[in-house]
Amino acid sequence: MRTLIAAALLATAGTPAVACTYMPSELSWWQQIKTAERIFIGTILMIDPDRRLVLFAVDEPIRGVDSMWLEVPQGDGADCNRIYDSAGTQWIYAGDFVGSPTLEITSPFDDKELAALESVRSLRPE
Repeated sequence: MRTLIAAALLATAGTPAVACTYMPSELSWWQQIKTAERIFIGTILMIDPDRRLVLFAVDEPIRGVDSMWLEVPQGDGADCNRIYDSAGTQWIYAGDFVGSPTLEITSPFDDKELAALESVRSLRPE
């Protein structure tokens, strides 16, 4: 009888959520940016929570981007993908994962954001 009760409780309890765990990089932001395969400055057009995708308009392609629109994964807190909060925000995109050098930029830009934009723009091929 106890076995049946325990089995019923376990069946109704569901599966515990797995939290995202990652090791922060020992590299600086700039070192991470320099090695990123896909970099662009873009604006979020839409977030689709059902498909867990974010649609970006690519404002400035920097590296590894050949389209003016890109879908990237929307995180859920368990998969270590970055969670984007709202459409209309602008980002320096350089990776999907929490801890990647992807950085939200605001307007008006502060000194840190201006320096980041200059650094990223310097990576554009001539």
